Amino acid sequence: MPTFADLSAKVERGGQWRGRTRETRRRTLARYPARLMGRPVDQIDRAAVLSVLGPVYRDKPATGKLLRGWIRGVLAAAQALGHVDVNAAGEVIDAALPKTPKT
Repeated sequence: MPTFADLSAKVERGGQWRGRTRETRRRTLARYPARLMGRPVDQIDRAAVLSVLGPVYRDKPATGKLLRGWIRGVLAAAQALGHVDVNAAGEVIDAALPKTPKT
């Protein structure tokens, strides 16, 4: 079973993530969800995702939204490859995240 870090690298190599934010994404993924990186993707549940996203959403809402998108993208790849049935960073956690101010 691939780890979150394995699939994150695979998604990046596959070209799904492009643009000038590549280095920002790498730094953000290395900093905030570090505890997810070594975990097999089938062992990442909603609680694990929320434990990473909750504090970031409260302290830095814009970063939280970006981070969620990147985590969601990695777990979407896991879902597409048949490693997980449900994306733990998808709609299933919407109500549990703090509301972010409209910009």
